[in-house]
Amino acid sequence: MKLHMESDRGEAAAAAANTTNTAGTANMPGAGRHGTILVIGAMCLGIFLCMLDTTIMNIALPAIQTGLDTDLNSLSWALNVYTILFAALSIPLGRVAEIVGMHRTYIVGLAVFLAGSLGSGLAWGLAPLIAFRAMQSLGAAIVFPSSMTIGISSASLQSRTGVIAALGVTQGLASALGPVIGGVLTQYLGWRWVFFVNLPLGLLALAICLTQLRIKGEPKVKAGIDWVGSLLLMASLFSLVLAFIQGSAWGWASPAIIALFIVAAIGLVAFVAAERRACSPMIDLRLFANRQFVGSSIVILVGYFFLVGVTVLLPTFFTKIQGTSELKAALLVTPVSLLIFLVTPISGLLLAKIGPRVLLAAGFAALSGGYLLLGRMDPTNLAQVITAGALVGAGFGMIVAPLTILSAADFTGELLTASQSVIGVIGRIGIVLAVAVFVTTLTGNIATQRTAAIEGTKATVASLTSLPQQTRDILLKESLASIESGATKAAATPTNHVTPAQRQQLIDANTRKVIVEQHLEQAPESVKSQVAAQIATQVDKEIKHTNETVNAAIATIKTQTTTRFEAAFTSIYSIGACVIPFGLTTVFLFPRKKASGKQ
Repeated sequence: MKLHMESDRGEAAAAAANTTNTAGTANMPGAGRHGTILVIGAMCLGIFLCMLDTTIMNIALPAIQTGLDTDLNSLSWALNVYTILFAALSIPLGRVAEIVGMHRTYIVGLAVFLAGSLGSGLAWGLAPLIAFRAMQSLGAAIVFPSSMTIGISSASLQSRTGVIAALGVTQGLASALGPVIGGVLTQYLGWRWVFFVNLPLGLLALAICLTQLRIKGEPKVKAGIDWVGSLLLMASLFSLVLAFIQGSAWGWASPAIIALFIVAAIGLVAFVAAERRACSPMIDLRLFANRQFVGSSIVILVGYFFLVGVTVLLPTFFTKIQGTSELKAALLVTPVSLLIFLVTPISGLLLAKIGPRVLLAAGFAALSGGYLLLGRMDPTNLAQVITAGALVGAGFGMIVAPLTILSAADFTGELLTASQSVIGVIGRIGIVLAVAVFVTTLTGNIATQRTAAIEGTKATVASLTSLPQQTRDILLKESLASIESGATKAAATPTNHVTPAQRQQLIDANTRKVIVEQHLEQAPESVKSQVAAQIATQVDKEIKHTNETVNAAIATIKTQTTTRFEAAFTSIYSIGACVIPFGLTTVFLFPRKKASGKQ
């Protein structure tokens, strides 16, 4: 299906956009093939940084929790504030860039992003971290849509499809590489470097832009800004995400959560109504008259949702529950990134041969298979963990490459660049919802399992009637502290629970007691030494029994607690494996063969 312009104004805008696209390279200081490659590379780098910061924090969350002394649910706002503002502001700030000047606005946005990165790395508490992450998201909301527009307009008509694919693939690859890069940096340099890493890469992109982009005299678009639509979308999205984040804490049936969902729904309806009447709508609703674009929007949202569901939770699972290092956790999720990198270009080539339906169906099947394996995961079976990650990465790779092309296939000019901005925002919404839903569900599951673990521990300790009450109290206190911290495998537990000093105190006390009871105060020292030796033998037997009993209890408590905490994770993936197949229904929105598209 081809979507045509519906008015003379639309045809004029399309012609102007096409002229800009064709001449974009010539208008740059570094015109020519070399300059074009540099510009497209800089745009890919800008997109890479924006998308990297949606997931690079994930694996560093435990370290940040410890460093800033906060909890996971509160810390998740450092993730959410970035993705919420990024998603809500990308299109309106993209429109501002068109009015003010795309190139100069891009440079300003990149500078703001780098300033936010520096501040996040230097943050001394949770509130400053969230504030600087908001600054990062403001810069990213400028850089991302501008990167798409500048990148597309820099390419010739013949190479545009390849450039669109490259820009799209960069998004998915950066999201998947985030935890890997974050794990390596956290392990060797500390969690602050997950933000500092943006500085050298960003400065490189900035240097290319300053030398290659046209700052003075660049073409501008005369258009208004749909602030009403922007505010309605922000209100709707914020309410929706807040409802998901606080659902477990406030209660899903609580008046506050119900009100938030109602506000989100009303805001969405009002947004659509406002866009229909707006002179310069934030989102051109004509895009959604195209079945293929609608299908692409749904699938890209689902794809990012389930990709981030793995890249957010698995690092936390390995570091907090399994007690692995950040580096090992990063390596364990590397198959996700690797398979995206390998499968994405192959999928782009297969699209023309087998059509989108088969390719997308295979992608959903692989995603579902990966989630099914994770739902039954044995964390000690590395082959199973690697296979599950590879399936998730391959599934996402089979989805993202064709969708990047298919979402733009039927459009030219103004609608072409608009389609990529909207698809990018929908992907960000998928990330926002994934962080909110998966982290909230995990938090709720862990709270439930923690309560069960505490009750089970109390029952286990209470059954140890052969131990002194003082020993049972110490065991219970230490076990509950371990459960509360979630560090069930974080450190080795000592096997000897009676120190040499305590042993000697027991021997001396019992020896004195026997000597007094048997009236041996005046006995020779040799007799007293014999009594002390007999008492030492009895004390050692009791200590051995105590150690064996306590160690068996600790092993039982650890096994039960770890099993419960593992279930808090794996149950989420079991549910996901059942939900993903419903995405197969969207494949019928696409043609059997690849749409020819307009180049």
